[in-house]
Amino acid sequence: MKPGKMNIPPGLPLSDIARIQESFGVVAPQGEQMAARFYDVLFDTYPEFQTFFSPPRLSRQYAAFQNGLRSLVSHLENPQELRSTLVQLGERHQRYGIKNKHYPPVVYALLQVLTELGGETIDGKTYNAWENFLNLMKAIMLERHSTDGRPDEERNGQTLNTAAGTHSKRILLIDDDLQLLDLYQSYLEIEGYLCSGVSDVAWAFTHIQMSHYDLVLTDFQMPVMNGIQLRRNLENVGNGCCPPFVLVTGSLNQEIRRQALESGFEAVLKKPHDLTELGFLIDKVLKKSIVFQGNAHLEEAG
Repeated sequence: MKPGKMNIPPGLPLSDIARIQESFGVVAPQGEQMAARFYDVLFDTYPEFQTFFSPPRLSRQYAAFQNGLRSLVSHLENPQELRSTLVQLGERHQRYGIKNKHYPPVVYALLQVLTELGGETIDGKTYNAWENFLNLMKAIMLERHSTDGRPDEERNGQTLNTAAGTHSKRILLIDDDLQLLDLYQSYLEIEGYLCSGVSDVAWAFTHIQMSHYDLVLTDFQMPVMNGIQLRRNLENVGNGCCPPFVLVTGSLNQEIRRQALESGFEAVLKKPHDLTELGFLIDKVLKKSIVFQGNAHLEEAG
């Protein structure tokens, strides 16, 4: 076994499962208050959401919100069931008219309410665990969405004119520099890609196992393991397949380039670089790559 390899368990990081379950045990008994506060924060942050809920429907939604969140937390240790539940939830939200732009306010509102009601149980690590979990939820629920918010099957053959091609491509961004991660995500989403960003290597493995991505863009130097080690470890995850990888590094030399290409990277980009250069490289890699179907075959496992 090559240096830096390790066995990667399926599903969510176990330590974060424990943090989410423990903190949810504190807020769950405050279910009605949590639901009411969630929608108050959501409507204040994004008033457009009020068009989805008439007053009679909103009262029913309180119970649905509580039951849905309780169900998701109960499935944290069962990635097959969790993924299946999220796929169905995403399809239902599509029919309601929920689009990509609606998800960030939902994540913000839920994190706000958990922080308010969870008290001391929502420390920094627990907050990060919830944030990572909610972003994973978003990624899975948006799998069948295209950039304009409509499912691909409802586009009736229309062509989406973006750098990503006819259908929006999904990119996983991995970098422990949160500012750079946000910059990449903002730029690439303007270019028409659907992006998920993670700063934690363990959650990067979770995303690749449980969702579909057409390309992974990863930094080289990160805690726990570097980007090349991350790519090598994917041979031990799921069915051993992985999407095209692009490495970004500020310390590029011939040895790093050689290791990256030998480990399966499609390209290496040196920092600093222009965002247009990044976009051009991603477009080039995607055009020459077969669409990756991902390791998200958990629901098919017997």
